[in-house]
This record gives sequence, structure tokens and C-alpha cells, in this order.
Amino acid sequence: MNVDFASDDSSSLAVIFPNSVVREDIFAECKDVFFGVGATTAAVRQHLELISSMIAEYLGLSPERKDWVLRGRVPDFNIDKDVNGSVTCVQIGNTRLLPSPKPDHSMPTTRPFAMHKPAVSLLSRIATAISLNEPILLTGETGTGKTSVVTHLASLLRKPLISLNLSNQTESSDIVGGFKPVDARVPASELQARFSDLFGGTFSRKKNAHFEESVRKAVHEGKWKRAVVLWKESIRLARDRIQAKASEER
Repeated sequence: MNVDFASDDSSSLAVIFPNSVVREDIFAECKDVFFGVGATTAAVRQHLELISSMIAEYLGLSPERKDWVLRGRVPDFNIDKDVNGSVTCVQIGNTRLLPSPKPDHSMPTTRPFAMHKPAVSLLSRIATAISLNEPILLTGETGTGKTSVVTHLASLLRKPLISLNLSNQTESSDIVGGFKPVDARVPASELQARFSDLFGGTFSRKKNAHFEESVRKAVHEGKWKRAVVLWKESIRLARDRIQAKASEER
């Protein structure tokens, strides 16, 4: 990749963004876009270092400040909770992630997680990719905590996560399941979470607590026929309610 760089002061973003903190934030985001890939050879490392130096110079950052942003800076990490102790927002650096609605079934308890500097830095980069719906590939030696970081973030956001350990001997049937039957609980749980969200926005949860509990119990116990009947019944009630409301407005 050939990059033309103009070194005159008028082209520096320091003129546009006099606040050095803003320029440091921009440089940190540029890392993932332009030179955050893992380097396996000296030539690649040298090339990536050249790109980072050029971007830092264009942003008006000194070499010392550039190295601090890359190696010494720790993003802010905050978790907002409601009065019940449930997570309502996860703030990592400049990224805010909202967790899924609280599921009807309890999420598995995760192990304690140490929020040291490398973990927070990696969480910040993963959170940015999630907020932009970008795929991300984590590379590194076994046992360095890649899976643990992703699992911890998924737990905070109340997202179901399935970890698969693959190797050169892994067959495609191990991933897609081959001819093994698919566990109906996985898609049913997703449907139930969506149903619970829509039901709460359409009907009074207080007045329909018994009905909603019946649906939750049917899904939890794997009584799929009853769950489908109750889902369809709620659809019929919602349709009747919408049609009645539309008739009143005419």
C-alpha cells in the first residue's frame, strides 16, 4: 500500500481538533482500521509501524504520545445497574452497549473475571466492533484469555454464547451438527425473548401475569405444543385489540 503524506502544518488535524484527547481517541480508532492486524514477520511489523507513525504525525501526536496511546492507555470501563442490580448499560471507552431484555430463564453464572489493563483494552476493541456490526478475529496463544473476554462481555450483555474449540481435525459435522436433531430449546428461547418484549409493549403485564407465566413455564419445561398454542392465542388477542382500536378511531 502506497501512502502519500504531506508534512505541512496546514494538513495536520491538530488545527481542526485542538483538543489532544480527541486526537488520541481518533488515533486509537485508527489502529483497528489501519494497523491493528497481528504481524507475523519483521517486514510486516515495520510496515505497520510506518503507518502508525504517519497517522500519529498527521494527528499532531508526538512519538512518545503515540506509544502511550498504543501501550499505556487504558479505556474507561463502567457498568450501569438498576435498583435490582441488573446491568442496564456497559460503557467501554467511547462505546455504549445495551444488554438484551432480562430473559425469562436465568443465565448461567460466569466465573469471576479480572479487569486488568490488557483485558479492558481488548474489551474496548471488541465493543467497538460489536457496535458497528463488524466481524472480528482474535489471534494469540492458547490460554491468554481470548474466550474469557468474549464470554464475560456476552454475560454482561445477556447474550447467549456458544464456544466451539476447533482444530485441524474438526469435521464440518461437528460444527453444523450433521444429521443430529437440533435442540428446539435454542430457537424457542429466542422466540420467547422476542414474544416477552412484544407482549409487554402490547398488554399490561400486571393484568396478564398469569398468562405470561403460563407461556414462560411451557417454554422452560419444553412443552412446545402448549407454548405455540399460547403464542398464537396472544397473537389473536393482539390482532383483536388493534382492530378494535382502529375501529374506534374511524
